[in-house]
Amino acid sequence: MYGVILEGMKFDRKKSGLIKVAGDWCYPLQRLKADFLQIKEEAHRVGLKFYAGENRLRDLGDSLCCCGADDMDGWVSNHYNLAHIINGDKPTPTEGQKRAGSSVWGLHQETNIERMIEGLSFAEQMAYEYKANPHGIKRMFGKEE
Repeated sequence: MYGVILEGMKFDRKKSGLIKVAGDWCYPLQRLKADFLQIKEEAHRVGLKFYAGENRLRDLGDSLCCCGADDMDGWVSNHYNLAHIINGDKPTPTEGQKRAGSSVWGLHQETNIERMIEGLSFAEQMAYEYKANPHGIKRMFGKEE
């Protein structure tokens, strides 16, 4: 075994005690944090890596890469993304990420997103995402509740 990935439950409908974060209903951050820290400690005690799939607690993981692939031999992770930027890293986009049309629509569930980002580079899209909704991005990554 290599490690564990932990994520909080997310729901598509409001339930008692949950809060709205982006498009999901989630447990409050502080309710999850103590459990994540306890599980991280136990994982480390038995020699496992710990990764936080929960965006709001991503910085508790052994890497900001949610799935743990960041530390695997032969794998090159994309550090030029909102998870790294919002957590204080200063990554630079690759030449490919600067190329017009390299943006991705996977961040959205809107039907018109392809028209909104058409022609943008991935780097431009990351800047657009943050500028369009800084509080939402901060909340999504646990920097605001």
